Amino acid sequence: MTRALVVALLLVLCSPHAGAAQPAVATTIKVGGIADVELFGGTEAGARARFDAVNAAGGIDGRRIEFLGVADDRRDASATTAEVRRLVDDVGVDAVVPIVTSRFADDATLSRARIPAFGWGIAGGFCGNRWAFAITGCLAPLLPREVPTIWGELVAAVARQHGFRHPTAAIVTEAAAVPRSLVELRAMARAAGLRVTYAKAALGTGESAAAGVDAIADAVMAAGTRPPSVVFSVAGFTAVGALQDALRARSYPGVMTNLVQYSPVLVIAARDTYVLTQFATPESAPQNAAMREILAELATVTTDPITPSMLAGWLAADLYVRALRRAGPGASPSRVARVAARLRFRVPDTVGSTRFPEAFVRPTSCGQLVTSDATVYTIAAPYRCADYVSVG
Repeated sequence: MTRALVVALLLVLCSPHAGAAQPAVATTIKVGGIADVELFGGTEAGARARFDAVNAAGGIDGRRIEFLGVADDRRDASATTAEVRRLVDDVGVDAVVPIVTSRFADDATLSRARIPAFGWGIAGGFCGNRWAFAITGCLAPLLPREVPTIWGELVAAVARQHGFRHPTAAIVTEAAAVPRSLVELRAMARAAGLRVTYAKAALGTGESAAAGVDAIADAVMAAGTRPPSVVFSVAGFTAVGALQDALRARSYPGVMTNLVQYSPVLVIAARDTYVLTQFATPESAPQNAAMREILAELATVTTDPITPSMLAGWLAADLYVRALRRAGPGASPSRVARVAARLRFRVPDTVGSTRFPEAFVRPTSCGQLVTSDATVYTIAAPYRCADYVSVG
């Protein structure tokens, strides 16, 4: 044996790491979620259905996803923040999945621990946060330079189908809405070829949600030389419903549209209205193979009517699964986040394309319209995507 080989052998044998056990590769991937259960109670079932299907197919490179369920933040921002910290610091999750609540905020817990989160971008915590990934992008950017045109385009097409050759529009939002929101909605409507004759932040919230709707309805009906072809309502369930009832009482002849009245429990309230959904819904299943697969997975965990929150939970889990697979075997949470930050998330005819990193600062300009006959919803305009329009 040469002197060089002897020296090399001694170095190996004397090394403090010689013979030491290598770190064990985790056999599970631990995740837990957060939701406003009163409003989004189906979130857990949706995520569980997706994770169960992945586990049944062998997991992620042989690792099983251990889903801890969804904690209820009870619409309390401090509870949301505390739960994120508990999951990250005490439980040691690999990711927070899904987050479906309007109270999620970025308090730097995720970035400090280098742990990603995945959910529905209905909260500010998904905007500008490189560790939080939303299935339809950041829905409420602080000062957007451009806004999606999809809602305006779909509704303008419906208005023309109703015989309005040169459609006009009224826009009514909550009085508490950010003033810039009217600017953004005007831009969206105009980009779709709608002439805006009325735009006001006037609707109440909470117990006062229905207050003043008669006066608002009168003002809408009197806008321009004739009632507007379309009324966009941007507010909570109660305020939107009250305004629509006031317009019906005045025999409003046009198209009413909103963002909130799609749910099995709202099918009566949504009669003869057009609701924009940010992803496809079960009504699309006859023509949508991807939706049929989603519904089959959901059927393994619930027999309840399918809700948007179930779909959001499923889609958030699916986005995470895609990032895990793209990151490769045994990838760390921080690597999963780096990979996710370059993903293009799309389920054909169902959601997206949601492109990161752009989705950190703007919503995905995609959606469908559903309408109700007070018994069932039907698809009024199939899911598709549109462009953006610049705002000052």
